[in-house]
Amino acid sequence: AGVYALDNYNLVNENIEIKSKNITIDGNNKQIKIISNASTNNGTNTAGLAVKSENAILKNLKIINETTKPGLTLYGAKNAKLSEITIEGIEPNGQDKKELSGVALDIYKTTVELTNITSSNSVYRDFQVRGGSTVTLLSKNTHSAGVVHMQTIQKNGEGENEIIDDSKYYNAGVEFEENGDKKVDYFLKIEKEAATIQELLDSIKTGGTVVKLKNDITLDWDELPEDVLEYLNIEVGRNVTIDGNGYTLDLNGVAIFVLKGKDIVMKNITIDNSFDHGVNIYNSKNVLLDKVVLSNSYTNGIFVNGSTVVLRDVSTLHNTNEGIKITRSRTLNSPSHFDSEVKVEGTLTQKESNISVNVMNLEMLDGTKQDNKFIPQPGTYINHKNDEN
Repeated sequence: AGVYALDNYNLVNENIEIKSKNITIDGNNKQIKIISNASTNNGTNTAGLAVKSENAILKNLKIINETTKPGLTLYGAKNAKLSEITIEGIEPNGQDKKELSGVALDIYKTTVELTNITSSNSVYRDFQVRGGSTVTLLSKNTHSAGVVHMQTIQKNGEGENEIIDDSKYYNAGVEFEENGDKKVDYFLKIEKEAATIQELLDSIKTGGTVVKLKNDITLDWDELPEDVLEYLNIEVGRNVTIDGNGYTLDLNGVAIFVLKGKDIVMKNITIDNSFDHGVNIYNSKNVLLDKVVLSNSYTNGIFVNGSTVVLRDVSTLHNTNEGIKITRSRTLNSPSHFDSEVKVEGTLTQKESNISVNVMNLEMLDGTKQDNKFIPQPGTYINHKNDEN
């Protein structure tokens, strides 16, 4: 036990485990560099830094992780506290992902409080929470670009992980299953407003963003980026929420919305005059359209392609082809591609001159038949046609 101040230190093929109870380590704004010379260790990383004690405090420390292992591991630690910690992974420079730092902070069977943690250069996720751990978030943290900020992982037979985020710093996704494990992705919540199409485009690039429209927006060809040749593809990635705030986005025949990722929400918005589909939902999981109107699209109001979607109080009005079309690619048959499922909650209002809903089950190239599903509220549709061809 005690309080220890560190100086700069290099861990070369050395694994340090902190096991003493009631210990405080003040990094004194110095750094620990974790270096592994894999060529001398049968190609494996042996250097690492782990906390395995009770009531340990780590603060004011920078960890430069030059291995593929986590920069810091909490393993079976109880009542740990981390504050003002920076974990910097290997700088990407054309290497394969397996040669880079996958995770900044690994939390396993641990209870811990996190305050002002900064992560960079992780290639998979910054924090991974496993083994029935409890994590209390006492501040916003700074995260690597383009990766999941925090992920809980529950293996079969393990207890549930708990994230205590009373100040709602993070957006939690919907639980999903991957390789038999139950997982939830978290992204730091970023709140923005958009009054122009460029502000909207800038806002939807980062996971965790909640962007609210400040007014109606009508696209003008002269306002589009110079590299747009035919139409603007507005791509919305994982864990992004667009709140129309009751306003209309008139695409004016020069743009299309594409939702592509997990845990995407569009709500309180009217999408009018799309160049193609009102919204194209491609290879996405846990998409929610809530109080959304899709009108006057040049093809379909909603096109669902290999995705799981909930429609809550949605309207499709006067779209050229179908109101809703549901299918998937017949050529992509990997585990990351799947049949579509669209479930209706609340009301679904449709005013189309053509088909209201078209579920297209194609034969895959391997001979199997797709099983795309549309699950409406009972009694919604009075006419149904099943064309086996």
